[in-house]
Amino acid sequence: MTNWLERLRARNPAWHPLTDAAVAALEAALNLHFPAAYKAVLTAIGYPSWPVDFGAPSPPVFGALVGFASDGGEVQYCFAGAAPAEARVVELDLEELPTDFGELPAEPFEDWLVAEMDRADEDDDQRFRDALDTAISKHSRGAPYVPSAAEVKEVAAREGLSLPPGYVWFATTIGSTAWPLEIVDAGEIPALTAAARRAGAEVPAGAGVFGADGGAYYYFAADGGVVSSAAPDAPRASFLAFLRAQVDAREKAPPKAKAPAGPVVRRRR
Repeated sequence: MTNWLERLRARNPAWHPLTDAAVAALEAALNLHFPAAYKAVLTAIGYPSWPVDFGAPSPPVFGALVGFASDGGEVQYCFAGAAPAEARVVELDLEELPTDFGELPAEPFEDWLVAEMDRADEDDDQRFRDALDTAISKHSRGAPYVPSAAEVKEVAAREGLSLPPGYVWFATTIGSTAWPLEIVDAGEIPALTAAARRAGAEVPAGAGVFGADGGAYYYFAADGGVVSSAAPDAPRASFLAFLRAQVDAREKAPPKAKAPAGPVVRRRR
């Protein structure tokens, strides 16, 4: 439970948790046995707004369904099942109400929530991918080499690397970039890895360095998470999450003052 709950807390920074007594009072008033995972959400966060919009459980509607969240539109997420059985989640489309509410598919709360988080992350990643090429092109001085998927696969096999899908997408779509940090295409990973080690960076055997910025080098851990040579024990993010954070940091940074122009030096031929 810990991993998904930490993930949920990270995406919902404003916490207004309920007490155990308040949760128990809700259960009693609604004649429900809340799933343990739902109780954990209530007592750790309260009512999150991501990946869907949670709210205080409503009195039963359409028989015994208790609404607790929505997608912001016509889709309501409800608990079904009276105590002492543990409530399960059903999805209710208010524009297409079923003739028999008892036939709605029900699933465990934790399974439903993790699936919704995965779906929301995929949507966020896709929006980021759509905007990334435009953002990078503003800072590009030319068209970089973009390797094919076969070339990336060949490099990974030759070097014994495990390259996560987000990086493979980047390498085969954008190739490389110098902004918001240096990220090389897959074919340049061996050279950058060697350069990092020569510079004194501790890069584990079997890891490939894909990026560099201000003396820090970035490589992938065995689970695909990004590791910084400057802070190897820091929490790891996926490649796209890491890159999104780098883009956000650069775009929010105040513009650098231009250095005064120096004398023009012309070289003799």
